[in-house]
Amino acid sequence: MSEETKKCPYCGEEILKEAKKCKHCGEWLEKKQEKDNILSQNTKEVSDSGWSIVLKLGLAILGAIVCINLFPHLFDDKIVLTNELNGTKIEIPVETNTLKNGEKEYCVKVSILDSDEHCFCSKDSDSLTKFIKTVKTREMQTRAEMQLKGQEINIDLTKFYSLDKMIYELPKQKYTIYEHDLNEKRQELKESDKIAIAVDIYQKEQTRELAKKFGVSKKCAGNYIKILQYEGAVEGNLNECTTKENQSIKNYFDKVSSETHYADDVSEPLYGNAGMPKSLVLQDVSILCYEKANLGDNSKCSKTELDKIKKFFNENKNINWEKEYFEY
Repeated sequence: MSEETKKCPYCGEEILKEAKKCKHCGEWLEKKQEKDNILSQNTKEVSDSGWSIVLKLGLAILGAIVCINLFPHLFDDKIVLTNELNGTKIEIPVETNTLKNGEKEYCVKVSILDSDEHCFCSKDSDSLTKFIKTVKTREMQTRAEMQLKGQEINIDLTKFYSLDKMIYELPKQKYTIYEHDLNEKRQELKESDKIAIAVDIYQKEQTRELAKKFGVSKKCAGNYIKILQYEGAVEGNLNECTTKENQSIKNYFDKVSSETHYADDVSEPLYGNAGMPKSLVLQDVSILCYEKANLGDNSKCSKTELDKIKKFFNENKNINWEKEYFEY
């Protein structure tokens, strides 16, 4: 076969290289070339499209894992998780509590997959930080996987399948994390607020009574109470009292000490020396009322307050002071 000829793709006979139609079988050669070109192009497009889908899916999954490589930092009041790929940050406040035994407790409140808030705590700040990093990483991976499947996360879906629990349960065991009931925490907060208000009222009432008794200003009386609380006794003149006020306080104690019936006025506390039980404050009994009633003076109490005090001590012969004690 010469360089100027070729074989017909249909019948195999020798024909001219430039021939558009075979002289032996009568087939048009351009149609064959056109079909081959179309087939080749389609095959290439299908191949490219298939690899494109696989590539995109792979990159999406890889991105969902690699991009969620959160780098944690623990500060005094927050945990900061940084996405190393794009630099975005998640800040989670940390609440530090001092327990009764003096140990520190670190707590965070987080929502997982749009769930209600959870309160996770640990006595080890590093463990809490690692736990939060793991939980947030798993949460973001779950969101990415659900989005690839065309599913949207919402609170109803999370609650129905307990998706949040599936994310935090294993890390919770691994890092020895415990959980507080937020409703109980909120109740404790309300209690502490109520006690703080009661203590503030008592201190103001105490200052007002002492100022009247000494014949001095409330500022001077407040200074006396403060020194008495911190030092156990008041000696000499008070800085925040005038010369006249200091003399007035001295005159008061000179008069008291000179009265022969003074010792007879001192009575034993009716309810003990341990202080006022917290439960009575939460039942709206004022601290001043209790302190006076404990010494037999009911002038600062209403009948309702006195009934509550008597009922409490009748029903609680062995008081749990670890639970009932508070400072005032």
